[in-house]
Formats: sequence, C-alpha cells, structure tokens
Amino acid sequence: MKFENNYNQSLRQEGRVKATTKEIWRVELSPSSKKYIVDITREELTEEHVEITKNIYETIWKNSEPTYFGPDIHQSIEFSHFELIPIDQTVNQIHRTGGRVKDGAAQIVHRSLAKGYKLTNLPPAVLRVGNTDHWLTGDTRKEYFGKVGRNFILVAVFRPKASASKFDIDDAVSVMGQVLQPINASNPNTVEDVKAALSRQCEVWKSSNGTAGVSPYDLDALIKRVSVIGSRFSDTPRYNIAYGVYNNYNPTSVVASWSSDVKAAFRIESYMRNFKLQDSDKIIYMCKAASTVSKVFTSALSVAAANPEKEIRVVFHTSTLTGGDPESSYHNVAVSNIDKFEQMITNANIVTKGCISNIKVYGFLPAVGSIHSFNEPVLYNPTSRTLYQRKSEYMFDMDAAETLGDVS
Repeated sequence: MKFENNYNQSLRQEGRVKATTKEIWRVELSPSSKKYIVDITREELTEEHVEITKNIYETIWKNSEPTYFGPDIHQSIEFSHFELIPIDQTVNQIHRTGGRVKDGAAQIVHRSLAKGYKLTNLPPAVLRVGNTDHWLTGDTRKEYFGKVGRNFILVAVFRPKASASKFDIDDAVSVMGQVLQPINASNPNTVEDVKAALSRQCEVWKSSNGTAGVSPYDLDALIKRVSVIGSRFSDTPRYNIAYGVYNNYNPTSVVASWSSDVKAAFRIESYMRNFKLQDSDKIIYMCKAASTVSKVFTSALSVAAANPEKEIRVVFHTSTLTGGDPESSYHNVAVSNIDKFEQMITNANIVTKGCISNIKVYGFLPAVGSIHSFNEPVLYNPTSRTLYQRKSEYMFDMDAAETLGDVS
C-alpha cells in the first residue's frame, strides 16, 4: 500500500525499523508519530484520516479486535466501513440509559483528547439501520469535538445482516452497545449497565417468542450472555448480574439481594422496621454485609465502646448468592462469616481480658425464597449453633455444614 511504503521509507530514514509489515505496524503505534495524532482543537478529521484508519484496520484491527470487527460481534451485525459523519447531537445513546460518563470521568477524557486525537484508538461505532444511525459508543468524544468547534467525527459503521429481524437488531444494539468499548474506553460499562442490557435482551426474547435475545428462564444462558456483554468483569459480578435478572423473572425461586437503596425490591431498612429489629434503650441492631466481616467487627467495637450498657446485635445479610445451589451458598456464607466473627470476639476477649461481652451475632436476613419465610428473620442460637426461623420450619445445624468459605 502507498501508505505503508511512505511510512516504511520515513522509518528507514530514521533507522528505526526493518522493512517488514509486522515491524512497521508495531512501531507506528508510537504516540510520538504525528501522522496518527490529530490536534482536534485546530483541525478537522479528513478523508486522509479515514484512509489511515482503513490501513490500521486492515493491518491490525481485523485480527486483533474480535469483539469489534471479528467473530465475537453479534451474529446479526457486521462491520461495513469507516466514515466521517456530522456531529448533530451531543448525546444520543438512548439504549444505554444510565451508562453515560460521570462528570469526573468526562473531564479526564477531555484532557486526554486535548493532547491529540489518536487514530490508533478504536473509533466510535454506529449501527446503521436503513438511514438511521444508532450510536453504540463515542458520546464523550463527540461531545468534546463539538465543544472545540469540530463538525465531523470518524466512526466505524455497522449494518444488520440481510437475515436479521427487528428483534435481532434490537438484541444486537443492546449487546453491542456494551461490547464495543476498548478496555480503556471513556465510557466503561458498569454492573448496572450490563444488568439493564441483559434485561432488555430478555424482553426481546419474550417479544420475539424466543427467536432473538436471551431466555430469562435459562440461568446458564443468562450467565453465558453476561460473559459477552460484561466480559471485563470477574465471575462473581457476572453471576450477580445473571442471578439478579433471573430472579426478576422467576419469583418462585427468588434469591433476595438486600440493599439500602429506596428503590430496591429487598430493602434493609424496611425489613428491619417491619419485623421490629430496631434500637431500644437496651439494644442496638447493626445490619451489615456478610462479605465484610472485619469491618463489621470494627464497627461493632466502636458502637459497643460508646454504648457499654447496651447489647449490640449484629444481623448479617448476603449479597446475591452465586453458587449453583442457592441454599448451599447461603449456608456456607452463614457458617463462614459467623465463625469469623465469633473468632474475632474470642481474640478480642483474650486481649481485653473478657471485656467484649455486649456484642453478639443475632442472625441473618432470609435470602432464599424456596426455603426461607421472608416474614421472619433467620435467628442464630450460639449454644446449639443453629440458624432457625420462629414461625417456619427452617432449621440449619451449622456444625453439620461443610464450610466452603464466603461464596456470596
């Protein structure tokens, strides 16, 4: 290619590279090369920059970016071409509700762009359906371009395949809106973004009678889909997302995810109030996440020191249970964390010569609908080491459980 030859010649003159395509493109990624950095505060992107991007695509991205240009993009979508398009709006990613950049992150992106727009970074992406462009990524960049007076931005245009139905396209917009972000993107997808996208894809499945999207009743399929749209997350948040959406569509096998958010389905404050787990002249209740036992203990010590005449009752709650068997997961979380907490009390009593007497584990919030009554807290009997609910048949002998650690 002419572009390669010119660049090869310039590098040869500088004595920087051997005459191989591989070496050329390895060196050309250097940010010191002015050919690939556009001072966007002074000049527009041009057709020449489109040609540079095409060459980068052919030589690097086609094989190195499978989620953007290769086999990992949605099966109903395909990459079409690069194009300069006018910036007529600053925010248009309507399918990514709640996923826009926070002010602080936007400022970081703006400062980075002010140093020069790198053509070696993946461009924003749009899905073109007919004559309508659906923005998948790039709103922060587009916003910055508009602020400095630029009229055009370079994007990667994707199109639906001929066989794609409207449901396939809807599914693709949701999936690709989350996937088409490089790792260091300006607008990284959060757990809530992925959860919203997965819910959208479940609705597509229902609307299309199962021909597109993902089934909200197939937990394995949900987990697999999350691994695509939330690929940068580890297994635990992926499972949390999948179980959270699954629970919304399968209330008979619900696993409660407790939260202090006023919009949460399982709200801690309401539960504690409804079942009279509230402070009195002699008692203080502390409801804390089981995944932070050491912090709970430190907090309990502080409260106990300030209230030596009161009993401090610690009530744990789990995050979304992620094991294949929610009942076993709940038991393992309970055993592991009560053991940890009681050991901390024992160690503290050794140091203080028995002064830690007003702190106790009172119980857990119920979390598994198939075995727990949500109308009763799960209480802890330290003498028999059992968890039980007073008005239900639930009983769990903790000494008989196999402790597998905290798997919440």
